[in-house]
Amino acid sequence: MSTVGNDMLTSRPDIPLSFFNGNWDNIEKHQAARAVDWMDFLLFVVPTLIIPSLHYPEAREKLKNLIISIHLCLRWELSTSDILFIQKSIDSFQEFLIERIQLETLNRRCFKINIHYLGHIAYMVQRLGPLPSYSCRPLERTIGYYKDRKLSPSLPGTSFQMHIETECSLNHLLAQNVQGRNGVQQTIKFIGKPNQSDSPPDPVTYANLRKATGEHMERLGITFDSNTFITSSKDFYIHQSVQLKNDIYRSLFYLSSKRSNKASSGQPTVLCKADLNHYFFGMVHFYFEVYVNNISHKLVALQVLKDVVHDKTVNGKLFPYWKHQSGHHLRLVVIDVGNVVDAVGIISDSTNKDIKHLVPSKQHIWDFSVLTDFNNVKAHLRRI
Repeated sequence: MSTVGNDMLTSRPDIPLSFFNGNWDNIEKHQAARAVDWMDFLLFVVPTLIIPSLHYPEAREKLKNLIISIHLCLRWELSTSDILFIQKSIDSFQEFLIERIQLETLNRRCFKINIHYLGHIAYMVQRLGPLPSYSCRPLERTIGYYKDRKLSPSLPGTSFQMHIETECSLNHLLAQNVQGRNGVQQTIKFIGKPNQSDSPPDPVTYANLRKATGEHMERLGITFDSNTFITSSKDFYIHQSVQLKNDIYRSLFYLSSKRSNKASSGQPTVLCKADLNHYFFGMVHFYFEVYVNNISHKLVALQVLKDVVHDKTVNGKLFPYWKHQSGHHLRLVVIDVGNVVDAVGIISDSTNKDIKHLVPSKQHIWDFSVLTDFNNVKAHLRRI
């Protein structure tokens, strides 16, 4: 556990913390670890740094399925097959523990009351719905928020009521603004003023950016006059960050502007959709807007990570890993910002320093087909 805790601390600069709930401190030494810190440990650290190190394949498989079940329990929507998987994986995990206790290879005290409670989760979901819909966590945060409000000493109840009514009204107005007058949700918003200089941020060149943007337009079937298509670097409205739905994604351009920030791979690394069923990992240089035929296109310039391995049959691995010494493919790729589906944390592994684990914050990557070859990425992008 000491090496695992140190790996978490080493990985922290590569974890986009706004997408993850924990603080990614050394979990072994962090005495004030919160429930959300332990949750991130369970969801992302156990399957990357602990399960592959277990000696017995059966133990790896039981624990891996239990972790998948926990991920499923955090969903807002569950299918019948999801609930069945949760029930079977928890039953199988409990049976495994009981069997090992009877064989005296595990201490009976490992089967604590919380392990017993796991067996009731599937039934609760069947009767009450997904766990997040009645979780106390949002309520606890709300209580904490209102505790900090200033109340009238003479009429605290009335004052508290006014705070709640005001907050509810403001949240309602914000929700209406998000939806827009026509009910179409505006999900993409660039952060800050655009950069329009004589050249894009290093190491991207104007020629490479223009070429990659033209290839993207061709994939979309958009016709354009090559003589008038992007005549100078100033035709690109370049941004450091973008708000996609409710999340803010950063880029290498953003990190380069923060002198105090140590350069990291995790902050600008994202999971992208190549087509309906295939995904790939990319490192974002910047986000930008360009007008073609007087129509705005919100795009992202990135490079595809090189030597990503996604073999779900090896050592119970749930998440892909990256041979980070290989870096990324040299060729620049431009895609729609809307094809960015998740931020990615990068976990260091002291047991194998040649690899780093790629953990999307929300997407269940083990259900996806991950493209690890650059030519395959290009081929599938053409199908969008």
